[in-house]
Amino acid sequence: MELPRDWSLRGAESVFIRSNGLCSGGTIELLTPGGARRIELQPPFCTAVVP
Repeated sequence: MELPRDWSLRGAESVFIRSNGLCSGGTIELLTPGGARRIELQPPFCTAVVP
């Protein structure tokens, strides 16, 4: 996944996506110049939920 310059992800290393497209789920944080946003990825398809 390519992000705009000055953006980054934290916690993505703890989310596992299998070759069949199923994911383990987890929480990541999207860091942008405008601030940080926490995103929960729900299994089995990494559905993004912003709390």
